[in-house]
Amino acid sequence: MTVKPVGAVIALLLGLTGMTAALPAAQASTITSEPGVVSMTVAPDSFGMPVDADNLHLTMSISNGSSSIIEAGVINTEVNRSRFTAPAALEEWLASSDDSVTADDVIAQTATTPIAAGETRIVTVDVPTADLGFAEEGVYALGVELTHNSEVVADARTAVSWKTTAATPLHVAVAAPLTLPADTPGLIDAATLTEYTARGGLLSEQLDAMIGSPVAIGIDPRILASIRVLGTTAPPSALEWLDRLRTAPNTTFPLAYADSDLVIALQAGAAAPLAPTSFDFALDPNIFATPDPTATPTSPTESAEDDDPQTPPLPTFEELTAWDYTYPTLAWPADNTLTTDSLASLGAAGYTPTLVSSDDVTRTGDAETSGVAASLGESDLAVADSSLSQLLQNAVEASSTAEWNGAMAQLTATVALASEVSTGAQPTILATLDRDWSETGYRLEQTMTELNSLPWATEASLPLALGAQAQPAAATLVEATPDQARIDTVAGLLAAEDAEARFAVIVEDPLALTAERRLDLLALLSNAWSADGEGWATATSAFLTESTEMRSAVQIAPSSTLQLPADRGSLPVTVVNNLSQPVTVYVQLRPRTPVLSVEDSFVELTVEPESSGRARIAVRSLSNGEVQLGVTLSDQPGGNQIGEATTVSLNVHAGWETAGTIAFGAFVVIIFGAGIVRTIRKRRRALRSAE
Repeated sequence: MTVKPVGAVIALLLGLTGMTAALPAAQASTITSEPGVVSMTVAPDSFGMPVDADNLHLTMSISNGSSSIIEAGVINTEVNRSRFTAPAALEEWLASSDDSVTADDVIAQTATTPIAAGETRIVTVDVPTADLGFAEEGVYALGVELTHNSEVVADARTAVSWKTTAATPLHVAVAAPLTLPADTPGLIDAATLTEYTARGGLLSEQLDAMIGSPVAIGIDPRILASIRVLGTTAPPSALEWLDRLRTAPNTTFPLAYADSDLVIALQAGAAAPLAPTSFDFALDPNIFATPDPTATPTSPTESAEDDDPQTPPLPTFEELTAWDYTYPTLAWPADNTLTTDSLASLGAAGYTPTLVSSDDVTRTGDAETSGVAASLGESDLAVADSSLSQLLQNAVEASSTAEWNGAMAQLTATVALASEVSTGAQPTILATLDRDWSETGYRLEQTMTELNSLPWATEASLPLALGAQAQPAAATLVEATPDQARIDTVAGLLAAEDAEARFAVIVEDPLALTAERRLDLLALLSNAWSADGEGWATATSAFLTESTEMRSAVQIAPSSTLQLPADRGSLPVTVVNNLSQPVTVYVQLRPRTPVLSVEDSFVELTVEPESSGRARIAVRSLSNGEVQLGVTLSDQPGGNQIGEATTVSLNVHAGWETAGTIAFGAFVVIIFGAGIVRTIRKRRRALRSAE
């Protein structure tokens, strides 16, 4: 049967279980050759688990995405009456691989009417269970084909679980992230928290779906810190939500802050995984608990203290992010990102175990019984089955009942076959949900309820899954192929952050400037951005622009041509500070020609917030003429340059002050001498007259 892969409803099944070897990612059972043509899906009722007394009810959706009408045709329903014996074979069937099994036994035919261009037609078929012809319990291939004049127009594949018992139910554990959309900043404001934690809000919906279930919850510490920094102004709905999370019986573990990519920064040159540095910039003493003003003082001393209340203690960094996690050091890097070096760096940073996809490792020994726990050198791993994870994701995000039924049929068949081939007293498997599952997937609770009600599956916690094996399977890493373009972008972000740190030493409180930027960087590295490359490019560009603007907030003000009419003097240099903190810089002048000697190599200047200050630099003229002065700011004498250097023109008039003094003195002597001569002449004339 010719198959044309399609999308989103029924993911391909990767064989086995978390005990299987790594296999390709699952695909959907919807079939189409390319966008804009005919596509077809098939969804069995009862998740493809018919019983003897019932018909197998199939719902097929045929979408005509072409520009032509589909003529009336026939839908053939076909099966292969040999059961699957290996998960890989089931995966190949659903993936329509060239070497997959075939389904050639036609068990039903249904006529169709013409389907107009752009139209979607729903067709149902009831197949008596007796016509299936299955001789024994097991999982079987079932396919449907739409044909016209014996030519296949579209087809779809699924599986039937003809199985009513299970000798050894498969223990299924699930881990899911409690996360936020990609564009969420490093700290969440009160209005957004109110929206997300209200009834029907994003965080409330996620918690409703997971609380009390066996799902292990990966918590973004950003949520905890964002609520706690608000003190007494935190939204009531957020506080209530936090209490619900605190009392949930679920296994918990921390995600990286903002669910940032743990590996990409290491690949881009970071010495260790990135983490927040401080939250002090966001703490307002006025919104934390203060002494009760209505309390009656017990002594004059207490009364005096009440007149001058002390600032209440603010929460510490540790208090803002603290949580009683089941696995406080578990790391969950994104799939297909790990390298040997990055795994070693995570271990050196104290992360253990590391949650990885089965696609990222190969395990030795019996693949069917390899379980969840694995070891790679000195690293402990928790291995999630990639195929089961994709199937679970497809069911959780299904947009319609038919789509969900189709996805559940694939999930049911996968777990059924896994339970058949698994050995051991307590076979286990682990599945994970995507980082963005919450944006479209609100069927988690429904899916988990049905999954755990299967006769061949039972729920399991993450601790049970990790402890089910007597000995973790040995594993080797499948080295990820680095995304060099993304690495280069992150390297640019890290370089900008380093430049900001060097710049920030001039402010009174450097952490107040850089800590918020670190949170924004972590949010920018969130795994949620992986599905929005264009949006991430825009966001990273904005971050770099903001970095440049911040580092340009302290600059030398433009100046007109200066004049130096004396041998010695002081030249003014104005510095502008557009930051909200005082800054201390060192001003340096460098004449570009030997007309001037600068007597103060570096002049310290403190400039108040959002204002300007003037430094005066002592100089001495060596000769007359115009000189160009290079003016720079630095964080310390001979240190890192701050802002852009500038050039100032200076006119030097060497000796003008001395010449003027001599001329003035000569003028005074002449005037004084003339007065004396005049007085002497007057006296002589008076004597002559007296004679």
